[in-house]
Amino acid sequence: MVASTVMLGLRPEDQNNPFGQFGPVKHEKGVGASATSSLWVMGVAPNVRSYTIVINGFCKIKMVDEAINLFNEMHSRKIIPNVVSYTTLIDGSCNVGRLEDALEIFKDLLVKGYNLNVYTYTIIIKGFCKTGMFDEALTMLSKWKTLVAF
Repeated sequence: MVASTVMLGLRPEDQNNPFGQFGPVKHEKGVGASATSSLWVMGVAPNVRSYTIVINGFCKIKMVDEAINLFNEMHSRKIIPNVVSYTTLIDGSCNVGRLEDALEIFKDLLVKGYNLNVYTYTIIIKGFCKTGMFDEALTMLSKWKTLVAF
């Protein structure tokens, strides 16, 4: 976990896997914020990858509000989220039954002109299916076929 690594005085390298190489985030209030703050203090500027790692950890333990707070912090620090950051947050929102939030994040991704990938569309389609919105899932599938290159 990034927070544990930072607290031990170790500096996470930029090559870290954005999908949780450090393991799951402990369920502690403020741990994500303290991890990113500690990186700043150590002279390691948090980047899109380090934020996405912590956001993913929060999503995995269903702490989506904390993940959204970190996502918003990225914006305030002028760190531009990438498709992986957005997709991670969309997946976390879908997994806790917050499809409306996931769709808002998805729309933001589209408005900003990101090139979406198979994973992003698959997560949204899965979210529609989980909530019984099969017509919407089929509509999204047709859009996906015209927009995503395989």
